[in-house]
Formats: sequence, C-alpha cells, structure tokens
Amino acid sequence: MGKDIRRFLWGLLGIVLLFFSIQNIDAVLSGVRALLDLIMPLLYGCIIAFVLNLIVRRLERYLRFGPFRHQTVRRVTSIFLSLLILVGALAGIVAGVVPEIRDSAALLMEKLPGILRELTDFCVGTLGLPEKWFTETLDLDVAGFFEKLIQNDTVLNVLKSGGSFVGGALSGLFDLLVGLCFSFYILMQKEKLSRDLKRLAKAYLKPRSCERLLHVVQSMNEIYGSFISGQCMDAIILGAMITVALAIFRINYSILIGIVVAVTALVPVVGAFIGGAIGVFLLLMVSPKDAILFLVLFLVLQQVDNRLIYPHVVGSAVGLPAIWIFAAIVVGGNFGGIFGMILAIPLFALFYTLLAQDLRKREAQTEKPPADADDHP
Repeated sequence: MGKDIRRFLWGLLGIVLLFFSIQNIDAVLSGVRALLDLIMPLLYGCIIAFVLNLIVRRLERYLRFGPFRHQTVRRVTSIFLSLLILVGALAGIVAGVVPEIRDSAALLMEKLPGILRELTDFCVGTLGLPEKWFTETLDLDVAGFFEKLIQNDTVLNVLKSGGSFVGGALSGLFDLLVGLCFSFYILMQKEKLSRDLKRLAKAYLKPRSCERLLHVVQSMNEIYGSFISGQCMDAIILGAMITVALAIFRINYSILIGIVVAVTALVPVVGAFIGGAIGVFLLLMVSPKDAILFLVLFLVLQQVDNRLIYPHVVGSAVGLPAIWIFAAIVVGGNFGGIFGMILAIPLFALFYTLLAQDLRKREAQTEKPPADADDHP
C-alpha cells in the first residue's frame, strides 16, 4: 500500500507541475532559453568531441611507433591532427567556393540583360503577351540597381542596426571556442569519463534500468558514428565524381557544383538532388545545353552512388526505410534546418532499431512454449 501511495503522490506532483508550466509557459520558455544559453558552450564541446573522436580513434590505431607509444603523446597528437584535418577541410571548401561564387556573380551580371531579352522575346513572340509589360524589365540597369540599393536609406538603416547581429555572431563564436577547449578535455579523458558515467548509472539506477540505458547509449554511439563517418565519405565521393565528370566534359563551375553537391549530400535521399538543382540553375545562366548534360550526368552518377557506393560506405548505419528517412528530414528540418535534418535521421534510426529489437524480443516471448508443457499427447 505504501508503494501505491508514493506512486499516487508522484503522479499528482507531476500533474501539478505540468499544470503550473502550462499556466506560466512564457516564464518556462524563458528559463529554458536561459539554461540553454548557459550550457550551449558545453553542448558545442560535446558535439565537437564526438565528431573529432571519429578521426582520433582512427589516428590512434596508426600512431604506435616511436614517441607515440606513450598514451598521452599519442592522444594529444591525434587530437591536434584531427583538428587540422577538420579545419583544413573547411578551409578547402571555402577556398573552392568563394572564387567560384565571385566569378558566377560577375558572369550573371554580364549575361542577365541577354537572358531577360531572350525571355521577353519568348513571352512576346511565342506566348503573345504585350511587349509593354516587359519595358521596365528590358531597361533595367543591373549595376545601377545594386548601386541604388546600397545607397537606399532602408538598407543603410539595416546595416546600422546590424550591431545586434554582429554581437550575436561574436557571442556564438565565443561559445564555439569555449566548446572547442571543452572538447579537448573530453577527448583527453574520455575513458575516465565513460567509467565514471557507468559508475553513476550503476549506483543510482536499478540493474535492469542501468542495462537498458547503457544499451541505448551504446546503440546511439554506434549509429551516429557510423552514419556521420559513412555519410561524409559518401558525400565526398559523390562530389568528387561530379567534379571530375564536369571537368572531363569541360562544363563550367565544376569545382563549385561538386562542392555544393557534396555538402548537400550530407542529408540522405533529398540532399544531393537539392545540390543538383542548384547546379542546373547555375548552368542555365551560362548554357542550357551544359545544364541538360549536367542533369544527365548527375542522374547517372546518383544512381551509381545509390546502388554501388552508398550501401558499402554507409552500409546499414541508418537502417531506415525511405519513408521514415523522409519523415525524419521533414521533422528535423522544421526544428533545426539542415543541421536538424542531419541529426534527426540517425535519431529516427536509433528509435527504429530499439523498437525493432523490443518487438523481436516480445514476439519471441509470445511464441515460446510454456516451460511445463508436456511433449507427449
């Protein structure tokens, strides 16, 4: 009876807290935001440490000669090398994209009047629309338009009020730097942290609950690790194939389109197609023939990647049917944009894996014959 009373009191307390939270939802949300602001550097540190650990583990397998036989030297060297690899990859992306974007913008400014003229001729000559509808469009001075836009008071006011944006960017950069330092300590003591967390779980949880929690954490670590490393490798391969194919056929923006496809391909199923659509749009400004050729090449390489490369590189890390991947993309995108999409897919995969394991366990228990059942008729 005492246990039932305690359960009732805990349930009543939960209902009261829920009612109080709903009645004061604004204060609760403000408190949650304030708490997130406080712990955001630590969250950044955990995410950075998790990503870097995927590289650190591989480096430590090879750094076992000379001074690297010492655990501390090997660990510190692996962490710094993983940081250099990550920063170098980001710097390479920026170095490849920025010049191409600059050249694309200059080419677009040069070709835009001709594109507008061809569009007007099509609408007037083929569709029969009145030419006066397009008079202002044909007389558009692109350079003068942007010059007036910069000199406009509204734009100046927006730029003047950008202090809050700059302040927010600096605050985010500071949180990122603090998180980077925190990730260093996590990686240096990851074995000790793992042992301490397991000790806490075993000390404060029941054996069955502790076993379930450790199983969930282990599954999460395996799924997220396999997904991130495999997805990054597959995106790099797809982007490289597209860059080489465009270079062979002498199509413009080969590096830019390859990088865009590689970055967007981090989101399974739909990401690469978004990058392909961006590539088609860029090439349409230069040559519709090149745009059509790129579209054919992209579809062929995408099929090669989906059927030959992706299953071997990523394997069953996601393990989700296509419909659930699409659902994860929609839900994750609504909550956190592109970053939410990338995180939501392995999270859905984790729930799907745990649910499948529990379902098989329950079905096995249901189909298992009773222990005292007689074998004879």
